Amino acid sequence: MIKLIIFDFDGTLADTKNVILGAMERSFSEFNYHMDLEHVRTGAEPLDALLRKFGVEEKVLPTISKWLSTSFLEKVEDLEPVDGLKALKKLKVEKIVVSNSIHAFIADGLKKFDALFFDGVYGAEDFKNKDEMFARLMKERKITPSELVYVGDRPVDTQLAKRVGCVSIILANQHSWASKEEILSSSPDFIVESLSDIPGLIDKLNKKKN
Repeated sequence: MIKLIIFDFDGTLADTKNVILGAMERSFSEFNYHMDLEHVRTGAEPLDALLRKFGVEEKVLPTISKWLSTSFLEKVEDLEPVDGLKALKKLKVEKIVVSNSIHAFIADGLKKFDALFFDGVYGAEDFKNKDEMFARLMKERKITPSELVYVGDRPVDTQLAKRVGCVSIILANQHSWASKEEILSSSPDFIVESLSDIPGLIDKLNKKKN
């Protein structure tokens, strides 16, 4: 029986590519740092860890991090929901968002989409890395990896699910941060084109486990 579904946010629940990449390009240009756009697209680090990876010095990291956070929040109105988002309300299982985006950006986005049916939201400030966060959530609920499903949109999400030992559902459409070819190469358990496919898939998984 599936007892918990964890959702990524960027590219999974919200189309955030233009907002995030645009803000990062502007900030790195403003502060004279080089940004590897491909790594931003494919990486899995929270914001501060990502900035450190690109050589941002500790003394200026809080300034750039705050600048970026403000830029993200100013652009929440430009966000669009991923196809089928409202269908997730049908899910009778606990639903949590765990994302490397900042908490306020996620919360404001979900509010804009009128999608306040998630049972919890955890942003970059709330955990060190997703592996540890998943372990914490499972321990708190006394569930095993076989009772957990993770929904994302990139190969790094498939890889995370494999490390944890849970089921992976990867979204492959125009909102995803990875191409369908990249997603296929990571061999997730399931690939869907719309979030509206997920309630039926969870029902099938539960029937199979019974």
